[in-house]
Amino acid sequence: MAKVVAGVSPQSAAGPSVKEPPKKNIPSMKNILREAMQEHKDTLRKRNVIIHGLPEKKNNNREERKKENEQHIERIMDALELNLEIENFYRLGKIPNEDADREHTTSRPLKLCFNSEDKVKMFMGRLNKLREAEEDIKRIRVQHDMNLQERAEIRELVQEEKT
Repeated sequence: MAKVVAGVSPQSAAGPSVKEPPKKNIPSMKNILREAMQEHKDTLRKRNVIIHGLPEKKNNNREERKKENEQHIERIMDALELNLEIENFYRLGKIPNEDADREHTTSRPLKLCFNSEDKVKMFMGRLNKLREAEEDIKRIRVQHDMNLQERAEIRELVQEEKT
C-alpha cells in the first residue's frame, strides 16, 4: 500500500519533475534535414531548364532516343549561337505505352542540366534568337525548372491576370 504524505503529490515524491519544452518552437531534426534537402534541390534546379514541344519519334531503342535528343539539343544550340556544355539531359515522364498511337500523343518535356547558373542565364538570354530558327525549333517553349510550390504560385498569378 502506498503511503500518502500530506501536501506532497506522488509525482513530486519521486523527485524533481522535468518539464519538456514545448515542441512547437523547436524544429525536429527530421524537419531540419527536410528543409536542407529542399534547399539543396532548389539550388540544383537553378541549373536546369525544361524544353516543351520538341518532337519525339516513336522509338523503343534507348540509344536511338538519346541520339535523337542530342541532335535536337545541337540544333537548338546552333540556333542560339551557343556552345555550352550540358552535364545531363533526359525526357521527363513515362514513355507512352507501345499499344497507344504515338503519332497523336504529346511529346514529353526534355530537361537540360547545365553545370552552372550562369550557363542557364546565357541560354535563357538568347532565346529570342529562336524566332529566326527552323519551324520545329521555333515552336519550342523553354522554362526554368521549378518545384511544385513555385509552379502553383505561377499558375495562380496567371489565373489572376486572366480574370
